[in-house]
Amino acid sequence: MSESRLVRAVVLTMITYGCISFLQWGKFLVPLPAFELAILGLCLYFALQSWKSSKISSTLFILFGVSQFLGRSYNYEFFLSNEQLYALTDTPIIDLFYLASFVLLGMLLIQQRLASKSKLLISILLAVSIVVCGLIPDNSNALNALPLIGIVSIFLYEKQLLKNHHSIWVLLLLFALSRALTLQLL
Repeated sequence: MSESRLVRAVVLTMITYGCISFLQWGKFLVPLPAFELAILGLCLYFALQSWKSSKISSTLFILFGVSQFLGRSYNYEFFLSNEQLYALTDTPIIDLFYLASFVLLGMLLIQQRLASKSKLLISILLAVSIVVCGLIPDNSNALNALPLIGIVSIFLYEKQLLKNHHSIWVLLLLFALSRALTLQLL
């Protein structure tokens, strides 16, 4: 399956769920835990696809997918009791995974830009802005989309958006915007 087909499949699945929720409850909502599962699955797909060409990129994809999943407290509700979840949220473990996901995302951007021999200064600034957005409290999800908008626009300008695993940035941008919209509608 090509990257563009994979992107379309994930986006259409989220839109379908949103339409069903709109018909049932009158609000276009997308499932928040599905974002991290979709990102984890996509990262594993990209890691397996690029394993032979770049082990660094594959490792960054895997680590980012896992840390993104483990960095959201609602993902632990599936396999922890309420008492265990409260005890876990009192520790900084979830916050460290959340911050690590942004650091790994910045590293992935820099690694992709090094591989394509592109200008690095803007990429480093965007990578730093990704990490800074990771430091902002979780209630400002709309700010997380700002560096992703810059990244997607750079790859779009360079006509590399759906090539060489760059479609992950489109999906992350769509997920960030959908998460912000969903949290506003709740």
